[in-house]
Amino acid sequence: MESVDLENERKKILGELEEKLETTNTLRGAYELKYDGTMKTLDQLKSGIDSLFNKINCDRSPIVEMLGEAGVTETNMMQYLGIVEQRTNELLQLFAFVQAREAEKQEGGVVPQPPSLLGQGPQPPVNTITVAPPTTGITSSQHTSKAAAEDYESDGDSVDEEEIRPLTQAELKKKIIKGISKREANPKKSKKEKA
Repeated sequence: MESVDLENERKKILGELEEKLETTNTLRGAYELKYDGTMKTLDQLKSGIDSLFNKINCDRSPIVEMLGEAGVTETNMMQYLGIVEQRTNELLQLFAFVQAREAEKQEGGVVPQPPSLLGQGPQPPVNTITVAPPTTGITSSQHTSKAAAEDYESDGDSVDEEEIRPLTQAELKKKIIKGISKREANPKKSKKEKA
């Protein structure tokens, strides 16, 4: 009985391992296709960089001194692209200078300084955004109105726009008590205002 159980157990494990092997082989095939596609793209990129390098007459001597005569490889692509970028900037400077010369010949004036193309990014937007600071909700007209002055000012206090500042808790309490006592002292005036 035990030998039959062991044999069934072995067959079960063997079946699981065969399934794993099949799954692994499928994944391997997918990864090989992906690898082949990536290598094809890299080869096209290498030939494109080499072609561009030659078309714009880049100087190969820095690359040959540094890396030898291997040509464009996966490891030195960035160095080649750096030299291509440097040469492109030189060509753009030369183009801007030639355009400035032609403009000078047509207008008969002084040769304008060609713009520097190196390090120029996108121009900032022309529209500027204005940010208004937050307010306390009290306008200057409320500070100067007679009703507001009578309600919130005590006898010796006056509110100037230059003195507008947050009150401390003690100052606020003092001001409220003065306002309440003033209203209690003049009950007729508050009744007229309500009517």
